[in-house]
Amino acid sequence: MEDVKIENNYYLGKLAENGNSQKVLIGEVIDWMIIEDGRLIGGYTIRHYRDTLDEEAKTNFDIDFGVKIDNGNDFFEPNLSTPEGAIIKIENFYSDENLEGVLSCKNFLKETGNLLEERELSVTEELKAELAEVLKLTLIEGLKSNGFPYFNNIERSFTLLDEKLENRQKLIFEKLIFDNGDTKFIKFWVGQEKNGDWKVLNLVD
Repeated sequence: MEDVKIENNYYLGKLAENGNSQKVLIGEVIDWMIIEDGRLIGGYTIRHYRDTLDEEAKTNFDIDFGVKIDNGNDFFEPNLSTPEGAIIKIENFYSDENLEGVLSCKNFLKETGNLLEERELSVTEELKAELAEVLKLTLIEGLKSNGFPYFNNIERSFTLLDEKLENRQKLIFEKLIFDNGDTKFIKFWVGQEKNGDWKVLNLVD
C-alpha cells in the first residue's frame, strides 16, 4: 500500500498496482517497506528471499527490483510499541549503563518459560518464578562484573525469523553494523504483554 494512514486499529492506503483503496488490520501486517532516496528500509521478506540467492542472482534481482538493498538501517522509535523498538530501547539503556531501564525492558518469567520449553522441562509455577528471579540476578551480576555493552553509532537491520502466535512472541534477527564496518548478529525472542508492550526475552544461539 501507498499513502498509508492509521485510523483506529487499521492501516488505510491505496494499492500500488491499481490505486484501489484498502483497509488492513494493524495486527495482520507481517511486513512493511519504505523506499527512501532509492534505498530499501524494512522489506524483511524481500531481504530474506534475496539472502537465499547466489551473487549473480542477487545482482540480477537488484537490477530488476531497481532499489538499493544494502545492509540496511531500519528506523524504529526506541519504545515498547514494536518488537524492534523494544530491542533498540534496551540497547540504548545498555549504552547509558541504566540498569533499571534494562530491567524495565525484560520479562524474566516469559524468558524462563522459553528456556524450559527448549529443554522440554516441566516445572511448577513456583519453581518457574524462582528460576526467573535467578535469571534476573544473573543478568545484574553479569553487568556489574563485566560492564555494559555499547550500542552507540551503529546501524541496524531487523528480520522476522519466526513467531509463536499462541504466546504472542516473535523471533527477531538483528544485524548490527558498526561505524568501522564490523558487523554483529543477534537473535532474540521478544514477547508482547497484555497491555501491548513488547519485552526482550532470551537470546538464541
